[in-house]
Amino acid sequence: MQGIVLINKEKNMTSFDVVKRINRYTHLKVGHTGTLDPQATGVLVCLVNNTKVLNFLDMSTKTYRAQLLFGKRTDTLDIWGEILQQKEIVPFTKEQVIDVLQSFVGITQQKVPMVSAKKIKGKKLYEYHREKKEIEQPIIDIEVFSINLIDIDNISIEFDVTVSSGTYIRALCESIAMKLNNIGAMSSLVRLQCGIFKLEDCHTLEEILSDLPSYLIDIKEGLKHLPFVEIENPTNIYHGKVLDYDYVGEKAVVIYKQQALAIIEYKETEHKYRVLRGLWI
Repeated sequence: MQGIVLINKEKNMTSFDVVKRINRYTHLKVGHTGTLDPQATGVLVCLVNNTKVLNFLDMSTKTYRAQLLFGKRTDTLDIWGEILQQKEIVPFTKEQVIDVLQSFVGITQQKVPMVSAKKIKGKKLYEYHREKKEIEQPIIDIEVFSINLIDIDNISIEFDVTVSSGTYIRALCESIAMKLNNIGAMSSLVRLQCGIFKLEDCHTLEEILSDLPSYLIDIKEGLKHLPFVEIENPTNIYHGKVLDYDYVGEKAVVIYKQQALAIIEYKETEHKYRVLRGLWI
């Protein structure tokens, strides 16, 4: 039993909690493709019994629905953190909000929040945060592909945003508030899409655990961004030999008996393919 499961993660549960529950149920190796905060909900893509494929799934873009509450700033950049500052809200119009949101479209830089799991000097940033130790927060490049206002009132806005993988929405919320001459904190986050996988295709953890095999998706579905090469004899794949296939791209998926057998990579020096990662169990 192996494949991809699409989970609509609930609040008050970490991504690791989800993985642990599936692991306890299946006694198989389980992994996920991108952490969701405990208070966030939405798409969590998990791999069951074939985490080898993890780095080859296309998770380069993610779409979120976020809510930003104005008037307070916290140490975690969301409403569940310790309040550092409260301030009267500077009024804003719908037109101003739309203009500010659109100003973030494109490539920009972002400071990694202290509550993130990014490692610095062998420790995760949130560990420094818990220990109340100061450390320079790294600056990363991000890209916002689209951002659209969904709802607005006098104290908050809700928006949909599609971003490059690794973007911190809580940090984006803080930046939006600042451009509107306010302070603010993320008050809600739903991941609507992760790569090709959408929220409407997800199920609750309880549903999945009630009949896991029926919810498993073939790992080929997560590799459709790569070309497929179908073979009839897998011997050379198993033995790691040079593969004399017609060029189809830098990387490709070898399919044997309708199953993804391996990821192969083209070697310019040899003008041949070699196995980059075997996917068989």
